[in-house]
Formats: sequence, C-alpha cells, structure tokens
Amino acid sequence: MKKGLKITLIVLGILVGIIELDTIQAKVFNNSPLLHKREYTCPNDKTYYIDKGLFVNHYYCSNVNETLFKNDKTDCLVCYDK
Repeated sequence: MKKGLKITLIVLGILVGIIELDTIQAKVFNNSPLLHKREYTCPNDKTYYIDKGLFVNHYYCSNVNETLFKNDKTDCLVCYDK
C-alpha cells in the first residue's frame, strides 16, 4: 500500500471516529454535540434554541431538554410572541 493512501485512510478514520464519539457522548449524556450550529427558535429570547449536530439535535426549551436523532420528533414548543 502506498504511503500517501495509507495516510489518507488514517486521517479519514480519525475524522469518522471523532464524529462517532461526538454523537455517542451527546446521546448518552443528553448534551449538545461538540460539533454543532446553534439556532435560536425565538427571535427575542436567547433561552430557546436547537443545537444542530451532524447526526443529532439537542433541543432546549422551557418544557424539553433532550438530544434526539435528526429524524425523531420532539415536544419542544415553538415560542409565541409575548
């Protein structure tokens, strides 16, 4: 096996491992994934948000604080104008 191909496969393996560990820690500990993008669901309130990771989303609302896979449904309510 050529040296360049071997290094490429090792780097790809490490990246896949990091993504897997990030997803596992988010689900097991009910945390936000480390690799995430935060989206606020209420324009005037910074306490309602969704941390969108690669395979899981972490919902933080007044009635819900949970980590779910992308295709799962949640009970997180959308904020209403006060």
